[in-house]
Amino acid sequence: MSEFESAEQEDVENVLSASSRLPPELWDHILDCLRYDPVTLKSCSLTCRAWLPAARLPLFSQVCIPTEERYLEFERFFTESPLIANCVRNLFLECGGYYTLLDREIPRILRILNKVEDVFFDRWSVAKTSEEIRQELPMMFPMVHSIYFSHTDLCQDQDIPQILCACPKLTTIRVDEVKLPWSENPPAKPLPQALSSLVPVSSIEIHTLTLYNTGGSLLEWLVKGPLVLKLRWLHVEWTEFNAGEHNSAYVQHLIYAAGEHLEDLTISLTAGYPLALNYLDLSRNTRLVRLSIRGIKLTRNYRSYCELLIGIISRRLSMRLEHIHFDMAAPYHALGSLENLNWKRFGEQLESLLKDRSGLEISIFVSSLDTPSFEKEAQVVENGIKALLPSLGAAEQERLLVVALS
Repeated sequence: MSEFESAEQEDVENVLSASSRLPPELWDHILDCLRYDPVTLKSCSLTCRAWLPAARLPLFSQVCIPTEERYLEFERFFTESPLIANCVRNLFLECGGYYTLLDREIPRILRILNKVEDVFFDRWSVAKTSEEIRQELPMMFPMVHSIYFSHTDLCQDQDIPQILCACPKLTTIRVDEVKLPWSENPPAKPLPQALSSLVPVSSIEIHTLTLYNTGGSLLEWLVKGPLVLKLRWLHVEWTEFNAGEHNSAYVQHLIYAAGEHLEDLTISLTAGYPLALNYLDLSRNTRLVRLSIRGIKLTRNYRSYCELLIGIISRRLSMRLEHIHFDMAAPYHALGSLENLNWKRFGEQLESLLKDRSGLEISIFVSSLDTPSFEKEAQVVENGIKALLPSLGAAEQERLLVVALS
């Protein structure tokens, strides 16, 4: 062995000797800092036996299974390697949008991966789930605190509520483009029997809820059902033309239920919202820090919703607000369409909000409804909007950001 190799071997031995004297928690923290460097983690896992568990955890903490073939491979692998299976915390399951074995059996792998905390189902046809799997659902999500359904095809109202009730540690729900019929039941009407019978074994508190182009019976169950809604983060948005009057009413019930817990709210003003201002009353949300209002279309057909926008910000809002964001869309010839919003009244309300809250910032983003963008006239649009807000003084203007998205 050369002198250089001897010195290198001595350095390695010194490091390993030092590692044996340091608390394992410290090495766990050091190796966790390498979670986004798989090459180094693999090297660390081969350095010494003591480092293996800490290096293995970030290597296998996130698993994505995109196909049926990969699903079966992973299932065999985790069955044969239970120590590695216990490292998985984030699981992404993609069905591909076709009726396959995955649609019938996709939660099955959670029998093995019982330490998973975040699970993502993409394009799962829940209606095709086998009866055996349905019976086992209550035992498949013991540690799950965050669940995400995307582009999920359902045929029964109780499918998603049944899964949510099976997650005793659940705090975060995100449902994106899930096919459900719009609810015809007003908030005052009791839940249908199929939904009212779904009750979790223990109390479940939800802190984060996102609903995108999803409503119907799921929204009704969330409002009337057994989950405790202590929402700190609520995002509800529909891009479809008509969100449905009952669904809009349920949104107000979610906001009301969140009460003083709510800190971050995003809503969209689609054509389904009733024009009665009490449907969007934020006076109970006294700890609201961030408010985002989207779907504001500066067109003649949406003029009444522009009035609704002014009505929302003219009501009593949280004194803790730090940021209000307005996401608007206008036709290509934007300066003419801007007149559909009463900017004088809008500006007066912005001025009042800014003067009463020294830490508040307001942003207004305007995008194009048509194919052409604002690239050539972005500055004209931005200056045009600022000119329509003459009541704002220099101090308030500094806390106002207007952007025309090109």
